[in-house]
Amino acid sequence: MGLKQSSKRKYLFIYLAYFLIILLCFGCTITRQRKNHVPVSINTVRSKGKIYNGNFKSSLEIHKMTLDSCPEYLRDRDLYGFGLFWTHPDNPEKNYAEAIKYFKKIIRFYPNSRFQEQSVIWISAINAIIQRDKKNLVLTHNIDLLKNSDLNNKQKIKALMTQIKKLKEIDIGIEAKKRAVSIDN
Repeated sequence: MGLKQSSKRKYLFIYLAYFLIILLCFGCTITRQRKNHVPVSINTVRSKGKIYNGNFKSSLEIHKMTLDSCPEYLRDRDLYGFGLFWTHPDNPEKNYAEAIKYFKKIIRFYPNSRFQEQSVIWISAINAIIQRDKKNLVLTHNIDLLKNSDLNNKQKIKALMTQIKKLKEIDIGIEAKKRAVSIDN
């Protein structure tokens, strides 16, 4: 009557059932995307492009949008990006305190992050920069004081030179009078 089924086709329906179950369970979560959601990597690339073009405000907005929409396991990367944003040498609104705040968040909330060690290094580097800037400020203030002192000394020297010139004129006048008196005697 019928041929005996081969062992290859015997489990075909079971495999198909497993496939459908997996597709139904995980397929929706894999293919579902939020409305107006741009993948994190694209936002990061856009943000870096804005920084390279010198548009820091636009880059900051993209970073904030990324931080709000990214999954928890990628937040350490975005916090690290914020820290780098605030320390960027070309950023006109450079803010070391903000950068330290973001690096400390990585250290506190993401102890297993790949950015943990880099954040510690950045914090120590920023603290060194802050200390250097404080020393530079003190030195600049001292230079200004010395310049003012130098200016005052130059004015005093100028006043003394004019006084010496006047005294020489007086001395020459006295010598002329002494000669006139000695000639008369």
